[in-house]
Amino acid sequence: MHQQPAESSQPVRAPAPAPADSRRRVLLLGFVVAVAFSLRLGAAFEFRSLFWSDEIFQTLEPAHRLAYGYGITTWEWREGTRSWVLPAVLAGIMRVSGGLAPGSSGYLLAITVCLCLLSLLPVIFAYVWARRVSAPGTGLLAAALSAVWFELIFFAPKAFSEVILAHVFLAGLLLATTEDHRKERGRLLAAGIMFGITLALRVPYAPVVGFAVIYLCRRQLRQKWLPLALGLAVSVVAFGMIDAFSLGSPFQSLWKLGWIDLAESKSLQFGSSPWYAYLASLVWVWSWGFPLIVYFVALGAPRSPLLLWLVAVLFVTHSFLEHKEYRYLYLMVPLVCTLAALGMAQWAQRFPARRRAVIAGLLAAWCLGSGLLAWNFRPYWTAYSGNLRAFEQMSRSGDTCGVGLLGMPWNWTGGYAYLHRDVPILQLEVPGDAARLSPHFNYLLAFDGASSVPEGFERQWCWRGSCLFTRPGDCTPAPGYHINRVLQQRGQ
Repeated sequence: MHQQPAESSQPVRAPAPAPADSRRRVLLLGFVVAVAFSLRLGAAFEFRSLFWSDEIFQTLEPAHRLAYGYGITTWEWREGTRSWVLPAVLAGIMRVSGGLAPGSSGYLLAITVCLCLLSLLPVIFAYVWARRVSAPGTGLLAAALSAVWFELIFFAPKAFSEVILAHVFLAGLLLATTEDHRKERGRLLAAGIMFGITLALRVPYAPVVGFAVIYLCRRQLRQKWLPLALGLAVSVVAFGMIDAFSLGSPFQSLWKLGWIDLAESKSLQFGSSPWYAYLASLVWVWSWGFPLIVYFVALGAPRSPLLLWLVAVLFVTHSFLEHKEYRYLYLMVPLVCTLAALGMAQWAQRFPARRRAVIAGLLAAWCLGSGLLAWNFRPYWTAYSGNLRAFEQMSRSGDTCGVGLLGMPWNWTGGYAYLHRDVPILQLEVPGDAARLSPHFNYLLAFDGASSVPEGFERQWCWRGSCLFTRPGDCTPAPGYHINRVLQQRGQ
């Protein structure tokens, strides 16, 4: 088989295939993309979950407040330490699609579809990148690995800034490495804009963005540095202006968060982890597949050293952060899938007579392994799904006049983004609160087996450990009560 040279700053383009082969590969790629989208959208609705509350209260909830005027406000938004860019985009989708279905169902469906479509970028990235540095067949293999990998499916519908900006970065990386000298400056300008968006909205990605730019440009000042730098500057300046308009001062969401964290160690209040925590997490999540993945990644790395360097920079720099969340490493997953495909293609060359059969076997094993690892990950696929379903159901009930949370923390719910009713949400924590405040709510959400359900409430249904109760009649106003006032008193 023809051997391509290893990747330089510009990925090598494989020889152009015959027209018939091109059409067949386009059809196969279309099939892979369709499978990827079906898996992501199906999982989003079948396995709705709330793994980290940030996906609601740092993105969807402020978007709902921007679109409809009410919502839960956490300390980050009270202090002005979050950018409105991403919530503004989600708010636009909410306003446009709110009438598609009753309650919150219409815009939740639209947002889920949009995020799942955006999550196809890793599949496209894997195909294009592997095809450039290896061969079209390897590109299809890389796309297939990315299409079925359980982590990419799990995170696809989740409105995390880390996930969305990882997709933006991958698009920028493709643009920055495309061989098209006729439009090189415009393409690099667009890549710089995407890198700038990633940098401005996700500062911990800065080392990755910086390394990618340096690696790709090196000494090519006029050809690459200038358009990329201009694109970066456009994004960063626009970001600063949006902060000035929405928060009061340029780049406030960056410097104020840093100042609060420095003065109060705010992030450490949510937990700290040792430097090796991410390695331990990868070993746990990938389980028995960990050594195999590392092996194929190492085998494929010489074909694309840039991707391995990006994985290393992301992993090492994030390991120095004291507060760690597994989702912060999301960008690493599509890069690993692409490198693993390159490694598999390289390994299959040892069997020239049976290469296609070996590739098919490796792909089948990857699919099976992804399914088994997803099964090990199953508690997270449905975490607090009953709470989200309950809030969405209450949004469709015309009689909802108040919601009580019995022993149920507010940040384990869907907030007003799912409730979509401008009614009080009451946190019932002290014994006797439920009975005393029951006139102020007619829906009650509690864990299955709760013993202090107020008199007059009847259970409607239970789902995965959460139960929804209701009572007939209206609600009386709760004087001076609002959940945002409670959160402000607690500093939450």
